[in-house]
Amino acid sequence: MSLFDNIQFAYPQFFWLLLLIPAMLLWQWKVTSAKKVRLKLSSDDGFQNYQPSFRQRLVFMPFVFRLLSVICIIIALARPQSSSQAQQVSTEGISIVLAMDISGSMLAEDFKPNRIEAAKKWLLILLIIVRMI
Repeated sequence: MSLFDNIQFAYPQFFWLLLLIPAMLLWQWKVTSAKKVRLKLSSDDGFQNYQPSFRQRLVFMPFVFRLLSVICIIIALARPQSSSQAQQVSTEGISIVLAMDISGSMLAEDFKPNRIEAAKKWLLILLIIVRMI
């Protein structure tokens, strides 16, 4: 079983944008060939043992990364989707949302020791009751 057997694309028509890649390659080739310096020399003896630097060898890498990013964007636009087996799961549950006022007025001591601690105790009792249900 291959890794890509269960992949489908929601919008496969976006793959037509991959035709931009050869156009980008052609454009880059034209631009770089226009930027090359042409120099007529009577002798090339001084360049016999010339070794390009590491930076000169990697000058094409930004363009390669640009191509890869365009390809990844096009694939993302096509929205790949995994189509493994579907499974219906039905569950029942209770959603509980607890909200508590923590303003300064809750520090009043009309309940022992104060309103916040009394509310916490009641919430714990409520959670215990809900778990029993």
